[in-house]
Amino acid sequence: MKLELEKSFSECLSGSSNERILIQIPDARFSPAGYSLFSNLMESLNYIGIPARALGWDEDVQKALDQFKPTVLLSSDNHEYLRRIDWDVIARYKVNQPLRVGLSAALEGYESTPLLPRLAWAKQHQIDFYYSYRDEDYVKTRQEYQPFFDVGFERERIAYLKNIAHQYSGFLDGPGWIQVKHFQFNRERDRYIYARAKSLIDQLKLLEQS
Repeated sequence: MKLELEKSFSECLSGSSNERILIQIPDARFSPAGYSLFSNLMESLNYIGIPARALGWDEDVQKALDQFKPTVLLSSDNHEYLRRIDWDVIARYKVNQPLRVGLSAALEGYESTPLLPRLAWAKQHQIDFYYSYRDEDYVKTRQEYQPFFDVGFERERIAYLKNIAHQYSGFLDGPGWIQVKHFQFNRERDRYIYARAKSLIDQLKLLEQS
């Protein structure tokens, strides 16, 4: 079953899109969560046939643009990520190339800096959209996301877990899940659940916490 599933997804979107996605990936020592999440995203895109390439933590941006010729650049709305990108280079590249730049839609509760100054910075640096892994209904109803819409930014959503949950029954539990109030690993109980599982998601992380 595993091999059949992998085969069904391999190159399944090859040739269906002209997008070429450059993803800034942090050093694992700076952000293990960010490194894991963005690396997995890049590998997943390549696996399904969407060209994706890493923008290294200390890599020259101009060189990466010239070599890969991306149509999308993804980064995180975090000072340490953003200061490592030469935004003058990005601006010059966008004059003649169809590049769209997206940042993670990080709320104030997950960042140490206020949201409105970050949105103003994004406008000044020609950021095109913000993206989120959150469910679309959740984003629309939670008021903390409203400033993104008020200043006119597009919002993109990366959906995967909701589609999986619609198609398969299963068991979700673990520390770090807001919905799980009293998680406690029970070896006698949980080892049977894990042994019977066809898939196990380990340390699923929200992008806004990376």
